[in-house]
Amino acid sequence: MVTVDPAALSQLLGAVDLRVGIARRVRLETGTLLPLAPGSATLVYLAAGSVRGHPPLNTGCRLDVDRASHVVAVDLEGSPETLSAGDAFLSLGRKPIALDATADSELVVVELELSDTASTLSAVLPDLVTVTGFDALEPAAAALARNMGPAVETACPSRQATP
Repeated sequence: MVTVDPAALSQLLGAVDLRVGIARRVRLETGTLLPLAPGSATLVYLAAGSVRGHPPLNTGCRLDVDRASHVVAVDLEGSPETLSAGDAFLSLGRKPIALDATADSELVVVELELSDTASTLSAVLPDLVTVTGFDALEPAAAALARNMGPAVETACPSRQATP
């Protein structure tokens, strides 16, 4: 695990040129799947509840935030299997992923459009980057994320009986 200077991380991320596309709020009941299609970068903020990924979200890297000191550590081992309220993750969209709600959850899902310059950055980043304790690292951004998107939509249950 490597400790990172939060100011340097902020400066690096501030240099990435991207546009925020469509933001939507999604409510998932326990056991419901939300598929994220490949081909576009997606940022997900967990406003409430908890989810795990299929394939597991621990295949990328994780930024761990100490809630008391705000020290950021990079863990290349990947993320915990389950992400909770206040956590966030970025998928660069290289492969499909589905989120499985382990509790009733509310997510803010934002499509991102990377500039040509930023898209070259994706060559050196893993497909999945998780940030545990995002709400502690960036409380203003987390507050904004909690309120982004139109009214909550409910994802269709993943397991339905045959008609």
